[in-house]
Amino acid sequence: MAYLHPQPKSKFTRFSGEKLAERIRHESGLWIGRLFKGPFYEFMADRKPSRFYLNQGRPEASLLMYEGTLEDYAVTVVESYNVFLITLAATNGMPAPGISAREIATVLTNWFNVKYQSADEAARDFSLPAVLSSAQVFTNKKFPEVGRIRNWRDYIVGFGSSQGLCLMLFKADAPSASRSFLYDYNWLNKWLYKADGYTLLDPPKNEQLNNPAGVGKPVKAR
Repeated sequence: MAYLHPQPKSKFTRFSGEKLAERIRHESGLWIGRLFKGPFYEFMADRKPSRFYLNQGRPEASLLMYEGTLEDYAVTVVESYNVFLITLAATNGMPAPGISAREIATVLTNWFNVKYQSADEAARDFSLPAVLSSAQVFTNKKFPEVGRIRNWRDYIVGFGSSQGLCLMLFKADAPSASRSFLYDYNWLNKWLYKADGYTLLDPPKNEQLNNPAGVGKPVKAR
């Protein structure tokens, strides 16, 4: 979770006139197109973030949150500079005693641009348990270090939670792997403006050494 620093929903602020720069929306849109497909792509493609979390100078990631309902799930997506954390909560609560391997594999193959041709293939590669319980983790990673990712499809992490099924998808592909994990906790601080579109809401108070994004210029956001 080092690239995400999850926060409780109570710490997020609901958008109420703040302006997100086109740069952020464009870059997020590129990753949405790479990672998601079918109903989940349609869910995310034109959806604006509903909430944000700014780090206020703390050494943790600033975050965007997207919310909505898709089929039988309440969906929450939290985005950092490097990661999407997706939570799928069954609208009638997490099925007891847990989520079946078939349900997880079907979600993976129908909604995400994974490398598997079938749900059975996905279930085998993730070594999915027959039933996923809360706090149980599954992954298809073949190496321990997240910094070695060359393609997001090869390092997907999932787990059960009190809310339901959670999936972590990293923003990494072969052409950009060498720079994808240069963390930037302040990515959002540089490009989220007050309602005037010029004044940064929480200007970066510290810059990490591994910081490729650069401070946002006061260009009017739309």
